Amino acid sequence: MPNKISYGLLVLLGKLLPKFIYLLVKATPKLLKGGKVFQVGSAGIAMGAWSLMFSWQFALLIMLLLVVHESGHVWAMKRSGMKTKGIYFIPFLGAAAVPDGMFPSRQVEVFVAIMGPIWGLALSAIALLLWYALGWPHFVAAAAWMATVNLFNLLPISPLDGGRILKSVVFSIDSRIGIVFLGLSLVVAAYLMLHLHLLLFSILLVFGMLEFVFELEAHRRKRNVNNRPGNLGKYDIISSTTTTQTPMGKHGIFGSLGVYSIVAIFLYLIMTAGSGVPGAGNPVQIFS
Repeated sequence: MPNKISYGLLVLLGKLLPKFIYLLVKATPKLLKGGKVFQVGSAGIAMGAWSLMFSWQFALLIMLLLVVHESGHVWAMKRSGMKTKGIYFIPFLGAAAVPDGMFPSRQVEVFVAIMGPIWGLALSAIALLLWYALGWPHFVAAAAWMATVNLFNLLPISPLDGGRILKSVVFSIDSRIGIVFLGLSLVVAAYLMLHLHLLLFSILLVFGMLEFVFELEAHRRKRNVNNRPGNLGKYDIISSTTTTQTPMGKHGIFGSLGVYSIVAIFLYLIMTAGSGVPGAGNPVQIFS
């Protein structure tokens, strides 16, 4: 029976893996159109930094994960008609896909934010299937680590992917609720920074505070214009702020929350799939 299961998984991988690679290859010209997407300098520094911290094998795994994850964001931006400045690698912290301009709507922001974890989920699932098929613990360790990083990105802290998704949802419901959400997200980031002593949360706190100020100012300007005589009930468009993004309807809100929940559940299942495998519980150790 195990041999039949392994054979079946290999057949499944033989069908899925070429399609996944084809999608990446097909997307590459669009990702590269208009300039350099992968900033070679920052990528080299990040690779060297992680190699010194862990090992070159583990650093390579991190780079692969970041490239796939951020390529999901860039692909979604291109798909939505947005221009991009590229993918920038940040040593010791991660990477960021930087758009050239504001998101035109809350729905587009959700689409761009969720595609990073979805591409990361696909990569993690392939690694997990390879473990089931071949029994090599490196694959389950890689799957667990990649799922953990992508699940971390779904935390409800702006500007993480999860924070952007939930921010777009609550701002589509009511901008005042959105402001409260951003404020709570800052509190969570500050709490984690103080108790876990992680530099990443301090960086998130800084960017989160900037986003909170921008959104608060945009909300104030919008309210002031709409309260002017003769403008009652009109929607103010301020192109330089994010609060004026077109909000989502009910279907968009529930759909976004549904996809967010499904992706998070599958990432959690992959993250815990190899918890009983000797050595796989610590991906850093097994790749060192």
